[in-house]
Amino acid sequence: MSRVSLARRLGAIPPGSARQIALATFIGWAGTGVWITTSTVLMVRVVHLHATQVGFGLTAGGLLGLAAVWPVTNATRRWPARRVAVSVQILRGLFFLSFLAVRSAPAYYLAVAIVAIVDRPSTSVNQVLVSRYVPDEQRTPALAGMHIATNAGMTLGALLASTALVLPSRTSLDAVVIASSLSYLLAAGQVRRATSGAEVPPPAAKDGTAKDGTAKNSTAENSGEQPATAGLLSGRYLLVTVGCAILALLFPLFNVEFPLWLTTRTNVPAVTVSWLFILNTVLVVVFQARFTQWATGIRASVRAGAVAGLSVACCCGVLAALPGLVTWVAAGGFVLATLLLTIGEMNQGSAAWTLSFGLCPPEQTTRALALFNTGQAAALVLGPALCTSLVAWAGRAGFAILAAIVAVGTGCVAVGAHRPGRHRARGDRPAREPSPSQLGEATPV
Repeated sequence: MSRVSLARRLGAIPPGSARQIALATFIGWAGTGVWITTSTVLMVRVVHLHATQVGFGLTAGGLLGLAAVWPVTNATRRWPARRVAVSVQILRGLFFLSFLAVRSAPAYYLAVAIVAIVDRPSTSVNQVLVSRYVPDEQRTPALAGMHIATNAGMTLGALLASTALVLPSRTSLDAVVIASSLSYLLAAGQVRRATSGAEVPPPAAKDGTAKDGTAKNSTAENSGEQPATAGLLSGRYLLVTVGCAILALLFPLFNVEFPLWLTTRTNVPAVTVSWLFILNTVLVVVFQARFTQWATGIRASVRAGAVAGLSVACCCGVLAALPGLVTWVAAGGFVLATLLLTIGEMNQGSAAWTLSFGLCPPEQTTRALALFNTGQAAALVLGPALCTSLVAWAGRAGFAILAAIVAVGTGCVAVGAHRPGRHRARGDRPAREPSPSQLGEATPV
């Protein structure tokens, strides 16, 4: 993707804090792309760790990061969100330098652990920044822009990282670590600039309570009093959180099971994996804004979730059919599966953004977002083990089981987001939905 094309994508994001936060996201994820693309190969070939040791470290680190999502995100209730976000990025950059000292498995486990406790919560903290610094009517396009920036950063990072894999060495490993660390430190500076203005005043709810939980006269959350619909919304929100977490299994399916299935069950060249990754990220950058345009309300988001579930299920069917096919047909099948999964990713992202804001109780916005992002993080942490174990145990039938699980997630989203006749969800108010011009038209590459 050209610089002009990327500039046009970011230019579609509402100006001000939304665009600045998206730029910080791009910088940070460029460093993450460098690391994700190279870390496994370099740890195995340079540090001489076993693949199982690398996998154990990632799982353990992921669990620690998952446990940290809630307390770190809730720190934005006690301290200014800006201070927490900048601190998280600085700590990511500094903690990441610990990989320079990795010479053994225990050192690797320690480095992964200390990085995970600030790396995993960073996404939910950035989402809190959007709720505090971006006007309500701009949040959907702002979050879509963050997703575009994430994929653009990952693509840039992957392209830069390819040079480190030409001749894996300690020097290339150290260069990757330093590059990733610098990206997080630069992202910290960008976050500071993006949040230099005043926070956006939260619109008042009908009970006099602001949507971020700050009451005009008293805080319901502190007094123990809850609106009549709080329990209902919380129950629906929990069900939607579970459903969106299940749909998020598409990420470990693509990142973990795709390369394993390609290299162990087909004759397709292994280098195809990198091109499938680039195809996925470029398509998301180009088309995410367009997919977001039709998922700006609760009903539309439920439809987007259904499309995501159907796309992932079809992808599972395609993958199950590939073993035994001639090489060029199997390669085409992987391209088709990538396209289906990319459609699922863009619809899942659009649905998750709108539902996470639109259904959360007004007096518990920060806690609700922390809960939602904990569910997303759980899918990313536990998903790799679930996908690989199911396919290893059941073979092709494992993909049918995965498709059934995704169908359950789609049902959870539909049932949880169902609007009772007497109540309206926040994201279903027509006046709150961004117009197509606010979302911005994606310009073809």
